Amino acid sequence: MRKRTSADPPELWERQPGEGAQAFNAFAAYRNSGIDGKRRSLQKTAESLTKKDGSHYSVGTLKEWSRKHNWQVRVDAFDQEMDRQVQEELIKGKTAMLKNHIGIAKAMLTKALKSLQRMPDDELTPQDVARFVDTGSK
Repeated sequence: MRKRTSADPPELWERQPGEGAQAFNAFAAYRNSGIDGKRRSLQKTAESLTKKDGSHYSVGTLKEWSRKHNWQVRVDAFDQEMDRQVQEELIKGKTAMLKNHIGIAKAMLTKALKSLQRMPDDELTPQDVARFVDTGSK
């Protein structure tokens, strides 16, 4: 993934050109209210925000900002990005786990081979040989 520069336009879930600080802070609260899979609500967001004078924002104000600044499109893009990042981390975790399992299997096989090499041939029964061939081929 290409590294972003200051000349790049902001991501949809970041503050947009022409978006005031209050409108963006309200958007960020709305955006973040859905992080845990909860349903976003303009009403609940309005109730959670306090103006400098201690009063809450009206739902009408948030509806206006939502329409003007495309909140639904932006939160959809944010949710998609969060999902992409989760999937990326899951893939990294699974890859690390598989590498770890391979390392363990190699170490076990190395130890088993060393033990087999120390075992005198005349101590092996036909059943031992059959079991070793069967297990080794699996």
